[in-house]
Amino acid sequence: MRLIHRLSLTVTFVFCACMAGWSQAGTPEAALEEIATATKIEDVEKHFPAKFLQMIDDLSSKERAELRQEMGQEILISQHLKRSGLLLRKTSDGHTWEVAQNDGEVKGTIAIKNSFISGVDAFVLLQATDHESHDQSMTFAISMRLEDGEWRIIGGGNFRELDLESEEFFSRFHHGPKNADVGAAALLRTLNTSLMAYSSTYPAIGFPARLNALVGEESTEPSSDHAQILPPGFAGDPLIKDGFEFHYTLVEPGNIEGKPGKYRITARPVEFGKTGTMSFFTDESAVVRSTTENREASENDPPM
Repeated sequence: MRLIHRLSLTVTFVFCACMAGWSQAGTPEAALEEIATATKIEDVEKHFPAKFLQMIDDLSSKERAELRQEMGQEILISQHLKRSGLLLRKTSDGHTWEVAQNDGEVKGTIAIKNSFISGVDAFVLLQATDHESHDQSMTFAISMRLEDGEWRIIGGGNFRELDLESEEFFSRFHHGPKNADVGAAALLRTLNTSLMAYSSTYPAIGFPARLNALVGEESTEPSSDHAQILPPGFAGDPLIKDGFEFHYTLVEPGNIEGKPGKYRITARPVEFGKTGTMSFFTDESAVVRSTTENREASENDPPM
């Protein structure tokens, strides 16, 4: 599977990362128009769940500003598509979106398979298809709720619900002392998704030798050395972020046909007991494992 990982990344950021802009008067299908064209965090934030907005309101003004800056880096679809060298455009049938390169070549599609509305709840099934891998497909489910006259995204995923009202999701953007451990685990999942996107974009290289290859300034063109999959704040070797130190080790790039890539990532608190109380491990399986002991986590620790 090659492009399917990029399609997965696109859907994940568009829907699971709260890419919302749902039309007050429209249907869930019409909301896709807003999703595809949202360019400012202010146009997106009002369509988060009310519980998520309350978490933002509870922050100090400085924390709110920092959170919105980080959210803008992660959830604005136009930026993520640009970093991957892709764009999303609607087809004439009104139910399908093409994932295309900047030169216009279509690499895959994201289509609405079905949608249901029951009272204030809505449910949409989307199918992402990779045209480069014998039309292999993934199905994603999006759940919504009508609150204060607006359709708000509540959860989504590949039949594994991501709860946008949970503290775990909130901690993807704000890593305070109470949820530093949860934030570290969420960041590992982001790294797993980004590494998969990189290996799909640069199959001749496979997984990169260093995490810095995932980063890049928007003023330059994406390349295998600076893929622009992650914002500049993820640069560092090792990566130190939100009180945790992340170590990435390439085991096998997987750039040879039939030979899968392998890597390991560990995350430990900079000050155990202060900046975090758990250590984490993940690899190409994307399973995040953890321990509450003051040591490096490994593949032998239990999954979260």
